[in-house]
Amino acid sequence: MERNPNPSAPSVTDDVFVFGLPFWNADYAEFRSWWEAVLESPEREGRVVVFANANTLNQAVRNPAFRRALEGADLRINDGIGFRIASRMRGVEIRANLNGTDLVPRLFADASGPVRVFVYGATEASNLGAAEALGRRFPQVRVVGRVNGYVEADEAVAAICAAEADVVLVALGHPRQETFCVDRRHELRAKALLPIGGLVDFLSETKPRAPEALRKVGLEWTYRLVIEPRRMFVRYVLGNPAFLIRSAAHARRDRARLR
Repeated sequence: MERNPNPSAPSVTDDVFVFGLPFWNADYAEFRSWWEAVLESPEREGRVVVFANANTLNQAVRNPAFRRALEGADLRINDGIGFRIASRMRGVEIRANLNGTDLVPRLFADASGPVRVFVYGATEASNLGAAEALGRRFPQVRVVGRVNGYVEADEAVAAICAAEADVVLVALGHPRQETFCVDRRHELRAKALLPIGGLVDFLSETKPRAPEALRKVGLEWTYRLVIEPRRMFVRYVLGNPAFLIRSAAHARRDRARLR
């Protein structure tokens, strides 16, 4: 299946299925071409891009409403080593790790023109810090509004609409951020909606990122486990093996979908 946001955008294809959900196996250049086409289009349809890692997909198995939100996104791309292993089980080699934490800053740094950004979610300190960091680090980014994650959804929608943002960064945690983006996208008058989890905390430096050496080999999760052992124990120590077992169990059916 191919889905284009507009005629100038590159084709988006269903290259691999994981737990029955289709993903585009793009490299950075292909994704950036799609992204630029969305931002250059006059349409404001709220294209939703989901970044899915092992934890995301584990939650989708347990939460039907969350799965429906992932299905309702315009685009699903891979995030992390767990997804790479699952793809190999399906005979597909992932071309690039397009995790939102690294991808979004790179897109802003490479932007070909001004980008109007709204930041919604996280604590007030993280939200403010991220907004300030975006404006300071990326010359093409103009932060046109922000509200923290404790603001009611309707109030946030009104603020986003008034700002006429091109891109809305949504940091409400799974599954709230994906559900918000999919359910409210047609109200927001934005071009792209990105549920980006911890990126706001990292931009604001309220939480530290793993050393680059760990990130390069796909082991950032080990650093997060050390920093926040109680919070991350279930997600990683129990969740990662569960994800791999589920991936193996679903592999044959997912391969059949591609045929």
